[in-house]
Amino acid sequence: MSQAYKNLLTAFANEVGLNPVERFLETEELVIDDITVSLYFEGDDEVGEVVFFSLLGIPAEDRMAEVVRVALEANYLWAGTGGATLGISPDTSHVVIAARLPLDTLSAPALASLLDSFVDTASFWRRYVSGELKQADLAAVPHMDFAIRG
Repeated sequence: MSQAYKNLLTAFANEVGLNPVERFLETEELVIDDITVSLYFEGDDEVGEVVFFSLLGIPAEDRMAEVVRVALEANYLWAGTGGATLGISPDTSHVVIAARLPLDTLSAPALASLLDSFVDTASFWRRYVSGELKQADLAAVPHMDFAIRG
């Protein structure tokens, strides 16, 4: 584990009140609003990225094709994922939502805010994957609105 990544996770744990911090550093997992978020680091001591992801469930077999198509549509320019990416685990068929950011762009408060938004998006997609939300409900897909200042 890079020292910079360990420092970020330690500061984050202190920021949000995770105790014991050592346990969080061992597992690199936390639960936010019933969503388990796993983190890991790719890189070295000089440069790297923080990766975070959540398993959203396995769709019913009769819905798999629909879920895959809708996930691909949501991934199109990240329109329905808040900047994250939806995928299917080839080993387990779990739908997964994942994102990554350069380590040097993150602080403890920024990571806390980022994970809060990530969990909102993950929660929405978990409800869809489970069948709680139907395709007709997808008008509320999380997205970012941009406008030109007038």
